[in-house]
Amino acid sequence: MEYRSNEIKAGCFVGISIILLIATLFIISGLDLFKSTKIYHARFKYTGGIEVGSLVRYGGMEVGTIKEVKIADDDNSRIDFLIEIDENVPVKEDSKVFVTSIGIMGEYYIEISTGSANSKLVPPGSLLNSKDITPLMMLTDTVDELTEQLSETISGINRLLGSENQVQVHKILANLNGLLENNQNIFNSILAKVNKMGDTFDTL
Repeated sequence: MEYRSNEIKAGCFVGISIILLIATLFIISGLDLFKSTKIYHARFKYTGGIEVGSLVRYGGMEVGTIKEVKIADDDNSRIDFLIEIDENVPVKEDSKVFVTSIGIMGEYYIEISTGSANSKLVPPGSLLNSKDITPLMMLTDTVDELTEQLSETISGINRLLGSENQVQVHKILANLNGLLENNQNIFNSILAKVNKMGDTFDTL
């Protein structure tokens, strides 16, 4: 009987130790078995390295995590994110969802904007209003393209303002001035007739 009693005590000790270990793991990982959550979808063309377990924030406040990342079934040009957040987070119709990071070198996460106070709430399971943010590398490529186009435009202006073209421009302006001087009497006559017609209409 004493031997069996020792076995029971050892079994109880092992069982309690396992329960305490599991509870400690839940506390360390921040998991809450009693917290209610809800699911939403968001779609982007660029993930920024976001993967399962990445954070979701609402107005900068941590409210959930990413549960699934996959290519959208009905649009293979977009990545579908399954977002799990706290049930009490008020996601609204005018809330914007986008990929961002805290600081330049910070990890990327999904941000949900707070929206307006009077906007209606979005039901769980909905596809949220996702907004693609151009990553820094793509912005650099765009700036390089704009710089190249600007250089070509400046070169074209310099060619246009070159000595040969300047002579041509002066000739054109001189011809226009001569044309206006030679036909000034005709223009004056036309204007006089137009004014006379105006007077006639007024009389009628």
